[in-house]
Amino acid sequence: MQTGFANNENGWGAAVNNNFVLADAMMRRVVISKSVTAPPSTPIIGDTYIPAAGSSGAWNGFDNWLLVWNGTVWLQISPKNGWSIYVVDESTSYRHNGTAWINAATQPLSAALTGLAAVTTAADKLTYATAANTFTTMSFGSQARSFIAATDVSAQRTVLGLGTAALANTGTASGNVMLVSAFGLGGLSVDFMATVGSGGFDTAAGKCQFLRYSSSTENKPGNIGTSGTGLHMARAADGSNDTQLAFDTTGKIAGRSKTSGTWSSWFTVYTSHNPVAYNTTTATAANAVLTSTGEIQRSTSSMKYKTDVEPMWSAVANELVDQATPIFYRSLCTADNPAHSWYGLSAEQLAEIDPRFVFWKTHEYVTEGEGDDERQVLQALQTPEVEGVFYERLVVPLLLVVKELKEKVQQLEQAAAT
Repeated sequence: MQTGFANNENGWGAAVNNNFVLADAMMRRVVISKSVTAPPSTPIIGDTYIPAAGSSGAWNGFDNWLLVWNGTVWLQISPKNGWSIYVVDESTSYRHNGTAWINAATQPLSAALTGLAAVTTAADKLTYATAANTFTTMSFGSQARSFIAATDVSAQRTVLGLGTAALANTGTASGNVMLVSAFGLGGLSVDFMATVGSGGFDTAAGKCQFLRYSSSTENKPGNIGTSGTGLHMARAADGSNDTQLAFDTTGKIAGRSKTSGTWSSWFTVYTSHNPVAYNTTTATAANAVLTSTGEIQRSTSSMKYKTDVEPMWSAVANELVDQATPIFYRSLCTADNPAHSWYGLSAEQLAEIDPRFVFWKTHEYVTEGEGDDERQVLQALQTPEVEGVFYERLVVPLLLVVKELKEKVQQLEQAAAT
């Protein structure tokens, strides 16, 4: 249809008349025929045809179009997908599918039904889709049919032969059925830092797993042996706060912790039965102290850790040298050979002379509770007990006494020389 006429334009009558003819045809959508190939000899205004394939004359090149006679020429209308028309000489309605005119009463071919028709059925087989419009079959025997026919979940459990465990949830809470590999029990070990989802840790809060690691394990501890076992403990459900311990084949232990998603460096834990700790020697002086609270503390001598510094009094040094009594003894300690003998000093005697030359027991572990509630509790002693001698500190008063003796010797030598 023609549009876009200007104000006061002349000569628009023919275009407007054509618009009326086209509008009438589109509103009626009635076609005289769609099976003829040549225009009729005496058409009247408004006659509408759909030229058949191989049309000629004025219709040539307009197969399957809508052609309307305006009294002078055939107006052409290109059909659109979804248009419907009625053909008089066939008494039939047609619908355009975007390519051709099809009988409106004809149902479109279903791809799904075509796919189903290609399936070969058999007894005890169930048809199911493997993709869009693609189907196959699977076994569907009496057991499966009985399960579907069961009227409720109780009857379904009976068909499956399930006991009371089927009613319990899996997990580690009271009343749960514990899964194989819960707490790392019963399942294969996994490597440290294995990717979650590919054999990685169970990061549920409160869970832990037993692990293994080897020389090829990523993020393994580098400060102990290259292979061993370990323990992973998750403190948060999202895996952001965890703890790991690793035990190598030589007896060394390493540990680390993750806080807010960031792992700390691996640190080494030495035990009393650690051969690596004993075999790792050094020429430096001892610098560690084990307190009665069970803590290992570093002993220091730097001035940056000292205050109120002044020379040692000569009287204190001489009193210690004069009163301390060297002794011979045999040890009652369970780790010592009772047949061996030792030289040393009495810590109790030195405590009376000067308590600063002995170390004290200020706490002890006591047993509280009974049975499953029994536990060790650290308690402070009301009266500290003397435990041992700081033998390395005896060098200080001895050094002062030796210096004083040296000065006296020099004075006597000078006097003798005069």
